[in-house]
This record gives sequence, structure tokens and C-alpha cells, in this order.
Amino acid sequence: MVAMKLLVWCGSISLAMPLGCGYVIASVFLVDHPAQSQVIPDSTLPVNSQVTNNGNTSIINGGTTRGTNLFHSFREFSLTTGGTAHFNNSLKIQNIFSRVTGNSISNIDGTLKTNGSANLFFLNPRGVVFGANARLNLGGSVLATTADRINFADGTVFSAIQPQPILTVSIPVGLGLGTEPGKIQVLGSGHQLIAPLFSPVSRPNSATGLQVSPGQTLALVGGDVSLIGGVITAPGGRIEVGSGSNGEVSFSTTNSQWSLDYQRVPQWRNIKLSKRSLLDTSGNGGASIQLQGRQIQLQDGSVLLSQNQGILPDGELRLKASEFIDINGTDPIARIPGGVFSESINLGNSGNIAIFSPKIRLQTGGELTTRTYSLGKGGNISIEAADSLQILGLSPIDSRAVSTVNALTFGSGAAGDIQVTTSQLEIVGGGRLLSSASSTGAGGNVTINASDFVELKGFGVQRLQRSSISASTIGYGRAGNLTINTSRLILADGSRIDTSTVASGFGGNININAMKLVDVSGTAPDSDLSSSITASAFRADPQLQEIFGLPSLPSANSGNIAINTSQLRVTDQALIAVENQGTGDAGSIFVNAPEISFNSGGSITAATASGNGGEIRINSSDLRLDDAFITATAGERGNGGNIEINTDALVLDNSSITANAFSGTGGNIEINTALLLQRDSEVSASSELGLDGQVEINQLNSPSTLFVISAAPIVFSTETAIAPPCSQQKAEFSLTGTSGLPLPPSDLQFPGSGSDALEANALVHRPDGSISLAYSPSLDLPCQK
Repeated sequence: MVAMKLLVWCGSISLAMPLGCGYVIASVFLVDHPAQSQVIPDSTLPVNSQVTNNGNTSIINGGTTRGTNLFHSFREFSLTTGGTAHFNNSLKIQNIFSRVTGNSISNIDGTLKTNGSANLFFLNPRGVVFGANARLNLGGSVLATTADRINFADGTVFSAIQPQPILTVSIPVGLGLGTEPGKIQVLGSGHQLIAPLFSPVSRPNSATGLQVSPGQTLALVGGDVSLIGGVITAPGGRIEVGSGSNGEVSFSTTNSQWSLDYQRVPQWRNIKLSKRSLLDTSGNGGASIQLQGRQIQLQDGSVLLSQNQGILPDGELRLKASEFIDINGTDPIARIPGGVFSESINLGNSGNIAIFSPKIRLQTGGELTTRTYSLGKGGNISIEAADSLQILGLSPIDSRAVSTVNALTFGSGAAGDIQVTTSQLEIVGGGRLLSSASSTGAGGNVTINASDFVELKGFGVQRLQRSSISASTIGYGRAGNLTINTSRLILADGSRIDTSTVASGFGGNININAMKLVDVSGTAPDSDLSSSITASAFRADPQLQEIFGLPSLPSANSGNIAINTSQLRVTDQALIAVENQGTGDAGSIFVNAPEISFNSGGSITAATASGNGGEIRINSSDLRLDDAFITATAGERGNGGNIEINTDALVLDNSSITANAFSGTGGNIEINTALLLQRDSEVSASSELGLDGQVEINQLNSPSTLFVISAAPIVFSTETAIAPPCSQQKAEFSLTGTSGLPLPPSDLQFPGSGSDALEANALVHRPDGSISLAYSPSLDLPCQK
């Protein structure tokens, strides 16, 4: 008959998911669901299984024993709510093999029980459904499968399709999946996990659903596998979910944690977790989770969780899909974002997270997070997405929950590293990729390898929800370094790439290698938050200072920025900056790019509040500033930073290059160029109360010729003029006016010089429209030593 379950849950309002009662889950069993338990043996074994009913308990005796293996075979096997199937095995049995040879799906809404520490293998190729009341009462591991057969080391098979009377003492080594393996479902009312702010995940209902003993394995392998509010728990053990067909799965049972290998599975099926489903291996260390299929989906606040409460390191949380992985945030009840979480709350390291699929997407608040609250190290996160990785937006239920990849430390253990390998990385609508340290532990490194492009754009609904890639510290541990290797890097709409510190932990470095382009542009809509690449030490807001006990001013130095690309564009108020708002020094900026343009308020800056300004070093063939600026400044007692520019052509239009200070010494500016084009622009290295810095402009290619094009009067001063070498008695400037027209003498100004001086120094108009001015040291310009 057809049975329907209607589950109504009224949840409390929480900070994470501020919605209340009224959420209804309706799940329908579109399968035969008998009114009474049906545990009916068949007659395919040398010694057949025997079933005795005692109230709601079906006691299973008999079966055929071979060494420490016990074989059972049933025509039907289903349990109604409250029913128990008790495999009454002797304590010497290590493995119980149970197959269903009839044509019925197994609906199990009761308890499977064994004696001692025996492992239970349950095989039904037609399908297996574990209801919301299904439980496990046994000491060993469990494998529920819709494979056709179990393979043994001696070549024997235990088949549910072609039952054979030949049984073995050998150990099981794998499964044979048919062309149409049945589905596996686990149903339930969902988890009650809570994720308090800055605290480990709280697990109030970890004992519900299917659970094995600590350190054991619970595996589901077959066709499509779905958890609809299902909860599976293996404390300090292993959870394995595999979905495929027409192939062989191998495994080893020599340890309590069985590692399954799918290399000989040519076709894959789907795995889906919905309605707050949970896979939980939290325990005393050594835990691991693996999911492998065609499409893997985590929806509606569904979670994979491994919380290490012991001293041994956890294993890996591994997801591998042949088509895509989709991690989809929260539902109206969940009080934790949906996703994959690995934590350490003791001495043991938290597990690594490894994700493999051509396409991977985190959306509506979905998370991949490793974190430590202890001495244990936080796990690493490794993402391999051959086609694309997308980190998109925020939860429509709670706008504070953004899609994110996090490697965090709140203790003295170091945060894990994050490594992404993909063709295309998109972070949109406030999504983020973050490594952060919040105590004495060091932050992890972030490495992005994207062969096609990295693109960040869009903004969340709150001011700080900027699409971002970050490595930060808000404690005493140093921040990690951030490296991006790609063809094109694009930042827009207030997005950012940054390393930062707000306390005494040093800021990390940023290294960007973009073969074709780095394009940074614009601000967030209706905001002054610029798209940016920054390495900073900044003042934390008062609320953050109170929560983490932070100083009012950071004391650490900020990190450095290095950019290598063919073309760099910074436009529309965007910036590249190293900054220190505290007592430390700013880092340095190194840019190597044949083509560089800064337009419409775009800038590159190195600034401090009281420490020394950072250095800026630019190597280029063509450097253009149009309503833009390059600056290395220091406030209070710090010295201005130095600026070095090496370029074939420098164009300044309503722009400035400055290395100024307040009471310290102004920085030095050195410009080496063959062509200088300027209009309404400034180059200065001054100090308001201290000593001015020096400005040195050196011409390339020729020791005595500088080409200057200008639409405004050109002013040569003793600070900026190009002086001849001391060994020469005269030098020559070639000056070209607008559109090649000769410049009138009135547009040439020298200190203390008049028309007589110009005539005396042989001002010559050339046919090509230039002016040649030969002069000798009588102009009182210093020579180059």
C-alpha cells in the first residue's frame, strides 16, 4: 500500500535563522510499506535462516556459518515502526551477510540488532528505505547496499540476483553494482544543529537516526542515494556514500574504518541531501567522510560535520562528483548554514576538506569551513573544479549568511590552507573565500590557480558583504599569504582582495600573477567602498574590539603586494594599496606590467598613520595616469615612502605622484623614462614639518635627451630639471608642442632666465615642429654626478 508521513516541526527563533513555527515537511513513500514487519526467509542456503516473531521483534536464527562469516537470505525484509530484527548470532561471528532475493524494496522503520561486534552487510538490489524511526543496535560496522552481489577475496560471490549455495570463509573485498541498482533513502525530521557566533557547532540531537558504535563505518552504496531529513552518525568513525552502476566497488574490512574505492565504476548516479539532513562523524578523532557520485547536492541546510573532540587527527571529508557539486545554504528552520564543516575542539587536528568535480557551486549561504578552537591545527581545504567554481551570494532567509569557503582558527592552533584549482572562479553578490586567525594561532595561506579567469563582483545587502578573497588576522597570530595565478583577474562593484591585521599579528603578502590582465574598477552601489587589492593594518570597529579584546590601534606591519601581468587597469575610484592605520609600517607594492593605466580616481597608494610609508616600485613600458595618483605618504612621525618608476613612457594628465610626510622626512621619488607627457600634474616629495624628500627624473636611452609633450607651459626647476653629465659642457632637450606644433619661447621657463638667456643658449625651431634647446652650465643647473 501507499503510506504518507506528515512531519510538522515548530522550531525556536535563532540568531542564525530568524524564522519560527510553521514549516511542514511532507515525505511520501511511493513504495510498498507493509502494515506489519515482513522478515521472510527464502530457501537458498545450505542452512536456511529461521525467523521467530516475539511481539514486535523478529528473532533471526539459523543461517549458514563459514568460519567467522554468517550468511542469511530472505525473500522479503521490511520493518514497521517500532519493530526489531534481531540477528541472534554467536559472539565468534565477525561478519553477517544478509541478502534479499525477492522483488520487494526493504522499508525499515524499526531497529536492526546484532550481538557482539559483528559487522552487518545488508544487500537488496531493489532498494532500501530507512524511515525516520530506523535505528541500529550493533557493535560493528554496517554496509547497506543495492548492489547485486558481495565479492570475496577467493573469488566467491554472495549474489541476490543469482543465489548460489557456495559460501566462503574468505573476507569480503567489494561489491558488484548492476545496470539498474535500486535507490537508497534515509528519512527523518532533520538535524537540530546550532552554530553559535565564534563557537563550535552545538549537536543537541546527535543520537537520532542511523548510528554505529564509535570508530565504526556506516556505508550506503547503490543507485541514487537521498537523505530527506535523514541523520547518519558514526562517532570518530567513517561515513561512506557511493552512488553508481554497472561496475565494481572494492573495499577493505581489515580496519574498523572501511575505505571504499570506486575506480572500476564507469557510470555514476546521484546523491542528494535535503531537509536538514546530516552526516556526522564527530568524536574522539580519526573520523572521515566520503561521498562519490554523478551529482552531489546539499540543500535546505543539510550538513556534513566532523568535530574532533580527541587528541588524534581526523581524516578527510571528501566529495567527488563526475558532473557537479551544489551546496545550497539554509532553510527556514536550520540554525546553521548548510555545508561541510570540520572542527577541532581538543588537541587533535580537524579533518581536511577535499572537493572534486568539473563544476562546483556554493550558493544561498552554502559553506565549506574548517576551524580550530584549540591547539589542534585547522584542516586544509582543497577544491578542484576543472570547469568552474562559483561562490554566489547569500541566504534569502538570513542576509547575514553568505556563501563562503573558510579556513579559520579561534585558538592557538594554526588555521588550514585553502587551495583552489579551476578554470574559472566567480565570487558574486557578497560571496567570500577567507582564511582568518582570531587568537594566537597563525592564519592559513590561500592559493588560487585559475587557468581562465578570477572574477569578483557584486555586493550583499550589508555594508561589509563585499565579494572577496582574504587572508586576515584579528589576533596575535600572523595572517596567511594570498597567491593568485590566472590569465585574467577582474574586480568590480566594490569587491576586494586583501590581507589584513587589526592587532599585533603581522599582515600577509599578496602575490598576483595574471598572464593577460588585472582589471580593478568601480565602487559598491550607493557606497564609497572601492574595488581594491589591499594589504592593510586597520582599526577594528569598537564592537569587534570588545568581542575579541583587541587594541584600539594595530601594532603590526601590513604585508606586501606584488603584481605581475601584461596589462593593469585601475579605474573609477578603485585602488591598489598597502596601508597601516596603527603604529606599524606599511608594506611595499611591486608592479611589473608592460601596460599600466590609472583613470578616473584610480590609485596606487602606500600610507601610514604614524609608521613609515611603504615603497612603491613600478616597471612598465607604458604608464598612464589620467585623473589619478600614485602616493607613498606618512602621517605623524613616520617618513614618507619611496617611489621608483621605470617606464619607457610616462603620461600624467591632471594627476600626481607624491611621497609626502607630516613631521618625518618626505620620501624619495625616482623616475626613469624616455618619454614624459604631462599636463596639470604634480610630482613632489615634501614634508610639512620635516625635511623634504628628493625627486630625481632620469632619461632613458640617452644621457642627455628627454622628450616632453605638454599642452601647458613646461616648468623646469632645479628640483626637476634633467641636468647634463658633469663631463659635458652642454646638453639638449627636445620639446614638442601640442600636435607637433613648435612651442613659443614664452612657454619655456627657467629660473632666472629671460629671452636673452634663451637666445644665448641657441633655441632652435626644427622642421618637424620640435624645439631644440642647447644650454651650458651657465643656466646654473646642477650636473649629474
